[in-house]
Amino acid sequence: AKHGIARVHENYAALIADPDVDAVYILAPTGLHGRWTRAALDAGKHVLCEKPFTANAAEAREIAELAAKSDRVVMEALQYRYHPLTSRVEQIIASGELGRLQRVEVAVCVMLPKRSNSNIYDYSLAGGALMTDGSYTVDMLRTFGGSTPEVVSARAKLGGPEVDRAMTAELRFAGGHTGRLHCALWSSNLFWASAKVVGDRGRLHWLSPAAPQVLPRLSIQSAD
Repeated sequence: AKHGIARVHENYAALIADPDVDAVYILAPTGLHGRWTRAALDAGKHVLCEKPFTANAAEAREIAELAAKSDRVVMEALQYRYHPLTSRVEQIIASGELGRLQRVEVAVCVMLPKRSNSNIYDYSLAGGALMTDGSYTVDMLRTFGGSTPEVVSARAKLGGPEVDRAMTAELRFAGGHTGRLHCALWSSNLFWASAKVVGDRGRLHWLSPAAPQVLPRLSIQSAD
């Protein structure tokens, strides 16, 4: 009543069962994304789900197949994709201004110290740095690198049993160029995100790509 909201529900199940609800936004812990996306689709709702889409690839394939059969939209909430700077970066890469791609590096780091009630350090809820921040790094590497890379090496720093507080990986793309991802939950900075694309004719640096609404900066340096 205070905020003038006409209808509220006590739990997710009641909300999804509401026939007047056409679409839902899922912001549950990552390990619950698949469960509630599946329930929403079964109830005939469209779904906008926070990243990462699901806790693993098998679950993602299952949800994608269910969405196709139900004729409902399921969308991952990677908001950076729809910022004008993302389109600009893709245009620059596609134009050949940077030349032949040599390397793509993406980092997303936040300061989220471990607390006993924090689901981001809970393995059963798909917690950890790679699942929390890594979805940005992986998606940007695939987008700017032009394909899905293979993992050459990876190193994790643990924040608890089976849960990483930081992850660094070296990658290689089919075109021969290399990549690197780094994500961390125990960062010395409150928030830090960066994307670098290096070609044989120039390099691009985008500061704050994971949150482009927060003081973004895009710079291009020619190799000449």
